[in-house]
Amino acid sequence: MANPNNLAKSHVAAFVFTGGSSSRFGSNKALFEIDGMPMIEWVAVHIGAAADCDPIFVGARDNAKFSHSGVLIGKREGSGPLGALCDALDSVTAEFVLVAPCDTPYFSAESFARLLAQMDQFAAVVAVDSKKQENAHWLLSCWNADACRRHLCDLFDTGERAIHRAVAGLDVHFEPFDERELRNINSPNDLA
Repeated sequence: MANPNNLAKSHVAAFVFTGGSSSRFGSNKALFEIDGMPMIEWVAVHIGAAADCDPIFVGARDNAKFSHSGVLIGKREGSGPLGALCDALDSVTAEFVLVAPCDTPYFSAESFARLLAQMDQFAAVVAVDSKKQENAHWLLSCWNADACRRHLCDLFDTGERAIHRAVAGLDVHFEPFDERELRNINSPNDLA
């Protein structure tokens, strides 16, 4: 089983965020099967291949059956995406932190690799819809841990909860992708 502490020597750490109640989906969407595999597993396979490590599931109390990977329940558990990102950044000494939500099964390993490929130039690289550049997918992203950790966590500690506001002052690059790859599966209708 991967352990967040084992990532200390790694160049890249990968995290799959599993928070949220799946209220629009009607059941635990992370466990919903697509082509014979749970959605969360598709995300784990893709992000793990790009990062060359086993991903850690953040906030995965209900998804603990994926015991081949580690589970991180951080001090900001239940405080939204920025809290999950801060917990991930705080848990490792890896240079880069690659993250994804559990409901983006169509974002490929090659796409995660594209995010990583930009990291020598920016504090963060965030996936964005190529046709609607204003649609940033803040949780399909890669973060330079040293450049972002204190900035984001300090803002979180002062009460900020929105990633798009917390990144003010950081050098963020928006990498365009086809909208089909960026699909969040929030309800069964999103699979159509």
